[in-house]
Amino acid sequence: MALALFGDDLLSPFLGGHLSNSLANTNNYGRSIPIDISETEREFSVKADVPGIDKNRLKVYQDGDVLSISAETKHENKGDKEEKGVKYHRVERSSSFVKRSIRMPDSADLSQIKAAYKDGTLHLSIPKKEKEINRNRQIAIE
Repeated sequence: MALALFGDDLLSPFLGGHLSNSLANTNNYGRSIPIDISETEREFSVKADVPGIDKNRLKVYQDGDVLSISAETKHENKGDKEEKGVKYHRVERSSSFVKRSIRMPDSADLSQIKAAYKDGTLHLSIPKKEKEINRNRQIAIE
């Protein structure tokens, strides 16, 4: 299995695209979606933790070789008003938007992505292009 290099956000052109570089996994906006990226002989797998996000507020989209995952939460600002017998004294939850972008390697077949969401984890399966699948074998000598 070959090691694939993934670029994270806009830093990868300057950092060589290596996930092992600690700066490549930072997000200057303070919030990020934590992800795991793994690879088998036949596919890449991306798992993203987005707990508490309704599936309808998740978006996965592709722009060239870049996959982006975004999530938005909306909470009504209640302030110090009273509502249905409840008086709010402190409201710290507010609307938020998070996004994570990943540059995928050329061997990824982005036209065949499958996405599933369960228990706060988004799972993306990205098959490898057929010509990129490793076909290593030993040849018998007669």
